[in-house]
Amino acid sequence: FNNTKKSTPEFQTFLAEAQNSDRFHGSYITSMLILPIQRIPRYQMFLQELVKRTAEDHPDYATLNTALQSVAKQAAEVDEACNKAENILKIMEISKSIGLDNLLKPGRTYIREDDVTEFKMESSSTVNHKCYVFNDILILSSEKKSKKTNVSAPVHLCWVRDLEEEDCSQIITPGTTYLVRFKSKAVKQAWVKQFSGLLKQLINGREGQTILKKRGSYHVQDSRYPGIFIVADDKPAASPGGSRKKGKWGTLFKKKGSKIKPKKEEPEAEVEVTEEEAIETTGRRNSLPHEGAPPSDPIQRTKFTGRANICSSDSGVSMKREIRRSTSVVNNKHMLLNRQKS
Repeated sequence: FNNTKKSTPEFQTFLAEAQNSDRFHGSYITSMLILPIQRIPRYQMFLQELVKRTAEDHPDYATLNTALQSVAKQAAEVDEACNKAENILKIMEISKSIGLDNLLKPGRTYIREDDVTEFKMESSSTVNHKCYVFNDILILSSEKKSKKTNVSAPVHLCWVRDLEEEDCSQIITPGTTYLVRFKSKAVKQAWVKQFSGLLKQLINGREGQTILKKRGSYHVQDSRYPGIFIVADDKPAASPGGSRKKGKWGTLFKKKGSKIKPKKEEPEAEVEVTEEEAIETTGRRNSLPHEGAPPSDPIQRTKFTGRANICSSDSGVSMKREIRRSTSVVNNKHMLLNRQKS
C-alpha cells in the first residue's frame, strides 16, 4: 500500500479526494482497512452481553453459548494471525535498520528493544547501543560514523548480574561481558524481569534439558576487575603433548609426526632334541641320519627354537607337544637334505 502510494501520483490524488469527501467524514483509508478485523471481536462482545442477559432456562441459551464459543475461537485465531504478521513486520524493520539480512527466521519472536549505554573497561569510553531481545537471541547494535556494528549472543547462554549503580547491569556471555546502563531504574528492572522470564520459559520448554546441559558447561566467576564477572568454560584444557585418542579394540591412533616404538619381544627358549627323543616321539627312523655320520654333523644333534614359552608351565605334557611339533619340522628338513645329496 505504501509503495503504491509513493510510486503512483494518481493513487495519492484519489486518497486525498476520498478523505475530504462527505462520504468518509475525513476518515483515512488505513482506519477503514482494519474494520473487517475489528468486526469479529465486536461479534464476540455482542454475544457475551446477550448470553449474560438471557435466562438459563431460555430455549436459546444453549445455542447462544455455542455461537459464543465458536466466535471466541475465531477471534483468538485472528488475534494470533495479526500478532504473527506484526512480529514479521517488526523483525523485517529491525533487520533493515541494523543491516542484518538473515534476522527473520521461522519461530523467532520479537520481545523488546531498549536504548542502553555500554561502558568499556579497557578504554574507559562509552558506546550507545540499541538492545534488541528476541525469544532466542540478544543483539546489541551501534552506529559510529555511518558504520553499523552488531554483536549477538544466544539467550540461553546469557547471564545477568547487577552493578552498584541502580540503573546498570552486566550482560555476561561466553565471549564478552557488557556493562550497560538503562534509561532508568524502572526500565532496568522491567528488562531484567522480562529477560529472566524468557530464560525460564526456554528452560521449561521442549529443549530444556539440552539448554541446561549447555549452560552447565560454563560457570560465572570473578574477573580481574572488582565486581565484574565473566563466563568460563568448564571443559578441561588440552595437554601440551596433545590428547591420545583411543581407537577401536583399545588401540591408540598414531599421532601425526610421531613414531611408535616397536614392542619388545621376549627371547625365545631353545630346546635340544636328541636322537632317542626323536625316535620315541615320532617313530620315523628313516628320517634320521645314518650311523656313520660325523659327530660334528648338525643333523645328529639338532637345536630348534620353540614358539611357546616353556617357563609358563611346569607340566611335561606341553613340553612333549612342542618337541613333537619341532621334531616334525626337523625331519622334513632332513628328508629334503637326503634327497639333494642323492
